[in-house]
Amino acid sequence: RRQNDAGGNNRLEAEGLKFHQHVRDAYFDLARADTKKRWHIIDAGKSLDTVDEAIWKVVEQRGVCK
Repeated sequence: RRQNDAGGNNRLEAEGLKFHQHVRDAYFDLARADTKKRWHIIDAGKSLDTVDEAIWKVVEQRGVCK
C-alpha cells in the first residue's frame, strides 16, 4: 500500500540494510539459476550512459524493440 503520493517513505524503505542485502542476494540467486536466460544483471553502479547502453543492448538482443 502507498503511504502517500507526496514522497513519504513506504514500509520497504523503512527496512534496514540487512533486509535490502538479503533481497538483493535473493534476486541474484534467481538470476544465476535462470537456465532460460530470462534475467540479465546490469551493474547500476556504472555511469548513467553505460547503464543505459547496457539496457538497450539487452532489449535489442531480445528483439523487444523492432
